[in-house]
This record gives sequence, C-alpha cells and structure tokens, in this order.
Amino acid sequence: GPATADPPLAPVRPRASSALLLLTTLAAGAAMWAAQPVLLPILLAMFFALIGNPLIRGLQRLYLPRAAAALLVLFAGMAGTTLLASQLVDPAAEWARQVPREIRKIAPRLQEVTRPVKEANEAAADIARAADGGDRVEV
Repeated sequence: GPATADPPLAPVRPRASSALLLLTTLAAGAAMWAAQPVLLPILLAMFFALIGNPLIRGLQRLYLPRAAAALLVLFAGMAGTTLLASQLVDPAAEWARQVPREIRKIAPRLQEVTRPVKEANEAAADIARAADGGDRVEV
C-alpha cells in the first residue's frame, strides 16, 4: 500500500514566563479595580437574582403575581437589612470605643515580640558598618 506519512507535529507553544504571568495577573486586577463602578452593581444584581428568584417562584405558586412577589421580596430584604443594622449599631459603637484601650494593652506585648528582630537588625547594621569601615583605605 501507499506509504503513510506521520501527521505534522503541532508547533510547541512556549510556556509563559513567571514574569508574564505576574504582569497579566496585575493587569487583570487593575482592570477589575478600575471597572468596579460597573462590575459591582452587576455582581450585586446577580447575587440578588440568585437569592430572590426561588423566593419569587415560591410566592408565584401561592398565586401572587410576579411583580407583587418581587416587590414583597425586595421590601422584606430591605426591612431585614434595616433591622440587622439597627441591632448592630450599638455593639459596633461600643467596640469602636474599646479599640484604643485594647491597643494600649497590646502595644507593650508587641514591643516584646519585636525586640529580638530589632536587636538582630541593629547587630546586622553594626556588622555592616564595621565591615565597611575595615575595607576603606585612607589615602
């Protein structure tokens, strides 16, 4: 029979360098950050649709028109959010008042934890100064 030739090999794609991947990731993050005013409402609408549609369908089974069911779900969500916010205002304000006092308590402990690092940095600086001074030749 006729000789069959091997199919041509697909060109080998070079792997992307880690620098290119990093730059691409940073560019994508910057684009999403810049597009926040557009993306945030779209994402919120998708979230509310995922949460609200099953509730609206359930209310439609109870013979409530879709528009009325959507308004009922919307107002119930707003009422729940308002109720939750009113319950959290006092504890959040109390927590905000206690933060400075807690920071004053924690500050000495943080200094104790960071002292070895500070001492190591100072020792490294002393060694670097000694090495720098020892290599100099005075003319």
